[in-house]
Amino acid sequence: MHTNFTHFILGLTEENTIRIIEKIGTHIQELKQHVCIEDIILEKINQEPEFTSLTFELNVKNETYIFRIHRFYLSTWFDGYIEKKDVSTSAKSPSQNEMYILSQWQNSLLNHDEFSIVYQPILNMRTGSCTNVEALIRWKHRENYISPASFIPILEENNQLSVLEYWVIKEVMKQIAKWQRININLAVHINISIKTLQEEGFFKRFYELLEAHHILPSSIILEITERSTITVTDCLKENMSNLTKIGVTFAIDDFGAGNTSFSYISKIPISMVKIDKQFITNESNNIVLDAIINSLQTLNMTIVAEGIETNEMMTQLKKKKLHFVQGYHYSKPLAARELTQFYKTNSQLAIEYKEKKVDLKIEKTINKNHFIKMKKNHRNYNIM
Repeated sequence: MHTNFTHFILGLTEENTIRIIEKIGTHIQELKQHVCIEDIILEKINQEPEFTSLTFELNVKNETYIFRIHRFYLSTWFDGYIEKKDVSTSAKSPSQNEMYILSQWQNSLLNHDEFSIVYQPILNMRTGSCTNVEALIRWKHRENYISPASFIPILEENNQLSVLEYWVIKEVMKQIAKWQRININLAVHINISIKTLQEEGFFKRFYELLEAHHILPSSIILEITERSTITVTDCLKENMSNLTKIGVTFAIDDFGAGNTSFSYISKIPISMVKIDKQFITNESNNIVLDAIINSLQTLNMTIVAEGIETNEMMTQLKKKKLHFVQGYHYSKPLAARELTQFYKTNSQLAIEYKEKKVDLKIEKTINKNHFIKMKKNHRNYNIM
C-alpha cells in the first residue's frame, strides 16, 4: 500500500513545557483539528511510564491515519511518524478499525467498565482560580487506549453516539453530587452532539437525571462541537430553550475550526464560545483572534481560549479580555480524585502564582520517570 509519512519528535522544547515538534506535511494541519497527540502520549506515560511503543488510528473525512510513536531505552526522546492509508482502500467499505470499535464499545461500556471520565481544569481569568472543568471521556480497551478522536466520529456516523453521551451525562452528574457534598462547586462542561441534543425526549431525560442526583442546572455547560453541522430544527430550539430556562448554559466548542458561524449564535441560545486553539497557538493569527474576540464581546459572549501550552501564550492572552483559558499550561485532564485535590490546592491561587505551580507540577512529573535524563543542551530540538 502506498503511504505518505510525516515524521515528528516529542521533547521538552522549553523549560517545563511539553509539546510536539512536527514536520509540516501535506495533511498535518488537517489532523491538528481532530487529535491532540500530547494528550494521548501523556496519558500513556501516566499509565505506563516505561512503554516502548504506541500505535493508534484516526479517521478524518473517510481517510484513515495511523500514528506510530516509539520510545527507546527510557530516554527523554520520542519519535514516530504519521502514516496515511490509501483513500481508495479505506473508502470502499468500513475499515477494520471501525468494525472493531462498533463491535466492542457497548460491551466495554456495560460489562467491563473500560470507559472513564477525566476532568480538565479551566482557569477563570477574573478570579485566578479553577471554577470550571471539562469532562472528557477515555476508553482503555484491553490495556490499550483508544482515542476519542477515533471512536466518537465512528459512533456518530453510525447513530450510536447518544447512548454513550447519556452515560457521560449520568456519570458527570454523579460526580458533581459527590463534589457538592464536600463543598466543591464547579461548572462542568459536557460535550454533546447535535443529533442527541435534538432528540424529542432529550429535555425530559436530562431533567430526570438532574432531579435524581439533586444537581443544579447551572452546574452544567453543554458544549456543541463544531464537527457537527448545526441544522436548527424546531425540536433543537425547543430543547435548548427549555434547558436554558432552567439554568443550563450552552457553548460552541472549537469555534472557527468547523462548520458553525456567527449566524448560529442568533438562532440558538449560545452564551459561551471556546475559540479553537489554532487561533491561539499561531502568532500570525493575532489579527484574526482579535477580530473574533471583539465580535464575541459585542455579542456579550463568555470567551474561553483552548490549547494554552506555554508561558508565552498565557502572557499574550492576559492582554486580551478573555474570561477563561484551558490547556496543559494550567493543567492536564485529571481523574476525579486528582481534580478534588487540585481544586483544594489551587482554587484560590492568583494567576501569576498558578503559573509557578504548573511549572513545579510538570517538573515533578519529569522526576517520576515520565521524562528522565534530560540534558540542558537538549531544550531546543531540530525537526527530523
